[in-house]
Amino acid sequence: MSFWAKIATAVNDMAVFKAACEKHDISFTEIAKSENRQYMGHPLRGTLRDNKGHGSGYLVEEDGAMHLMIDNDARYSSITHRCGANGGVMMRDYSVGVIEKSVSEAGGYVSDAQEQADGSVVLKISTYN
Repeated sequence: MSFWAKIATAVNDMAVFKAACEKHDISFTEIAKSENRQYMGHPLRGTLRDNKGHGSGYLVEEDGAMHLMIDNDARYSSITHRCGANGGVMMRDYSVGVIEKSVSEAGGYVSDAQEQADGSVVLKISTYN
């Protein structure tokens, strides 16, 4: 039996989200609001397809924010099998990308990124001064 879940991490930067998908060999197709498509009662903003397997997912809008909906059963979703539940490392990489972009826009940079044993990432943020 499949188990689909809506991921709590809100996607606000489409370019960074696309880059996170590409990093994990997942194709992302953006869907314009004007197409008025729905998935499970939510406006559909994009579809994901795993280029290395049979996984898929959807980017839906709810309350003005976009969220990933994905099958969390690794037997049915190669995305979950490769990236972990709830998009796992792909959503982590999205979050890291958003931080790196924000820090850069503020005049700084990420000088070090260390993945921890639990899969989280510790970032060291520096300035050019």
